[in-house]
Amino acid sequence: MGGESGKVALRVRYGSAAAVLCAAFVNLADAQPKARIELKLTCERTASEVTLTATFKNEGTWDSALVIGHATGKTEAADSLVLEVRTGGSKAVEEAVYPDALYMVFGFVAPLIVPLPKDTSFTLVRQLDRFLIASKRLSDPIRDRTVRVRLRAAPAGDASSSAAGILSDRIFTGELVSHWIHLPGECSAGPSAARSSRDSPPN
Repeated sequence: MGGESGKVALRVRYGSAAAVLCAAFVNLADAQPKARIELKLTCERTASEVTLTATFKNEGTWDSALVIGHATGKTEAADSLVLEVRTGGSKAVEEAVYPDALYMVFGFVAPLIVPLPKDTSFTLVRQLDRFLIASKRLSDPIRDRTVRVRLRAAPAGDASSSAAGILSDRIFTGELVSHWIHLPGECSAGPSAARSSRDSPPN
């Protein structure tokens, strides 16, 4: 009888130790720092143009960075970022690029890395009518469109990240996609648009 009690006690102690060990591993995993980057798109309109602002915010628990494009000694191009466009009620999506992605200088090209420490944000501002689809500008800022931005973030490579003073495993890779916004309906009015509205005669 005593032998059986000893065995049971041994099993209980072993089971408790295993539970504690498992809990310790879970707590350790939960304590690991993580990067969580949010991408938000907003727009502002005036009487003559629409301006888009893409905001990247690090809401995680560790410092990170983004590769938003490429750079040479003279130029920088945020060509990892594209504007996706739906016109009217169509569900077809077209990709628009910004001109700086089309004029890269051949030669040495390095990743364009933007540091993004935790609790910080980075914004990229672009005029809508400078984006190109099939070499044609989105020249009509008041046409019925729905847009969002997508970042296809590539790895930077150990050499490039070291040169930027960032550990390569801290650099975000993958895709970030904003929500869709309707133009011009979801754009806030810029100063000149507000002024034009105030100055216009009543109907």
